[in-house]
Amino acid sequence: MMEAFLTLLVQMRRQRVIAWIPERTWKVASGRYNLCLSIIIPLPCSLLHPLFIPASVDLQKKSGREMGRRGYRALLSLLLSVVLFFVFVPDPIARAVLIPAKFDGFVYDTTGTSPDSIVIEAFFDPVCPDSRDDWLPLKRVLAYYAGRVSLIVHPFPLPYHDNAFATSRALHIVNKLNSSATYQLLEMFFKHQAMFYNQKTINMSRATIVDSIVKFVSNSVGESLFSAVKSGFSDRKTDMATRISFKYGCSRGVLGTPFYFVNGFPLPVPDSVTDYSKWRSILDPLVSESTKRENLHFFL
Repeated sequence: MMEAFLTLLVQMRRQRVIAWIPERTWKVASGRYNLCLSIIIPLPCSLLHPLFIPASVDLQKKSGREMGRRGYRALLSLLLSVVLFFVFVPDPIARAVLIPAKFDGFVYDTTGTSPDSIVIEAFFDPVCPDSRDDWLPLKRVLAYYAGRVSLIVHPFPLPYHDNAFATSRALHIVNKLNSSATYQLLEMFFKHQAMFYNQKTINMSRATIVDSIVKFVSNSVGESLFSAVKSGFSDRKTDMATRISFKYGCSRGVLGTPFYFVNGFPLPVPDSVTDYSKWRSILDPLVSESTKRENLHFFL
């Protein structure tokens, strides 16, 4: 249907039924929500023609038939404007994501972490090779800056990794059952990642894949959790928690994994941070500045 709609737009453009003004920004306000959208607004050619017709042209000499065609085109364009407005300007309240009860993500070991610590937010896909390769250097950095740098990992299941959502959901299930085992499971997913690659599971049903993930999780974090993990995949709350993780990443502009934010700001080239030395070059100045501020407060 959308292809037919776009085809209609192209035909009307060729017939000069509509003229385009690109990137006209409209602001839609409703209640406490403000939504700014950049959309294409069609305007009737009859409104634009007087701007480009020389003053010497006597518009009164135009035939009634031509003026009728122009009126018809103007009417079509006006109707199209209304259609485009309601298609491209959604109701901000109806489409707003529900605010979750708790902040998304899994907090890394907070032992000794101060409230003024530098916060790294990492968006990882459990079956993403780049996320796996970035984890060990990042873990080493956290050990080096113990107490000065904290970490929150957000699961971000990439849609082209067939088992990303199910493995991310497993992280949410385990975090709910035993939060101290969440990172243990993440590391196990990274270590045995190939088990859940697309090609490896291409001939397996979804139910079979979930069963294999349940067994893998229980072997990784404790056999006693087998039943709880299995029932967790039937729990609507864990499904919604995984969706919220994905939507949260989208709301932050995350396009792939790994993706990093430091103190709320995205790294300039997130996919380049794959080694320990690069992390040190980013964090050393921030830690030094934070230490100076603390010393200043001590003497005041």
